[in-house]
Amino acid sequence: MTRCAPAGAPADETVTVEVLSPTEELILAIDGQEHERLVPGQRVVARRAEQPVRLVRFPGQSFFQTLRRKLKWGDLVEREGA
Repeated sequence: MTRCAPAGAPADETVTVEVLSPTEELILAIDGQEHERLVPGQRVVARRAEQPVRLVRFPGQSFFQTLRRKLKWGDLVEREGA
């Protein structure tokens, strides 16, 4: 199975991904939990919601520390002991 790295975009941009060719199996995972099989011709559009989302903050941990942990950013460096 091939995996793609997480990606980000500026809040004012709309990102469109379209499945162009048949593949053995293409699955879209959102937040690592929800998933959907995609077939050629399907499009996924991501854009900023009209209403803001309220997030919970835990003491001693920043938003970016949480992202880094969940998305495994820097994981390879940590495993190699660098």
